[in-house]
Amino acid sequence: MQLNKGEVIDIVWQYSKYYGNQLTFLEQLKSENAVVALIYLTNLLENALLAYKDDYEYNFINVIKFAYKESLITEVEYNFLNDEQIGIRKLRNYFAHKNLSKYNFKFPDNDRLYPFTENDNCELFYDLISNYIFNIICK
Repeated sequence: MQLNKGEVIDIVWQYSKYYGNQLTFLEQLKSENAVVALIYLTNLLENALLAYKDDYEYNFINVIKFAYKESLITEVEYNFLNDEQIGIRKLRNYFAHKNLSKYNFKFPDNDRLYPFTENDNCELFYDLISNYIFNIICK
């Protein structure tokens, strides 16, 4: 069962005020600078998983594998995070290390391209993925 973002923030905040406040901040930041919100969302996910592992020497791919082996995430969530073509890990690397003007996304039922250079498009993308990531952080 997916919780809404407000429910996730409330639960996470009870465990960690820091993470709860950061999730709240992301919701505020997305309308001003959605690219930064996307980068920070994926970094926060990585940090939350690393905090559970309590080993900050792991990289993102290894901590995702660890979370799956420990049954913290399901196979569907593992694939969502780690798919080589469209996984969050790959997208995080694009946001952090690539020239975003070369990248965009589109919906399967539509040929329209949504460039990541436009804040409105990044906000749309943030809204598409953030609830899933919030729920993974909540776990």
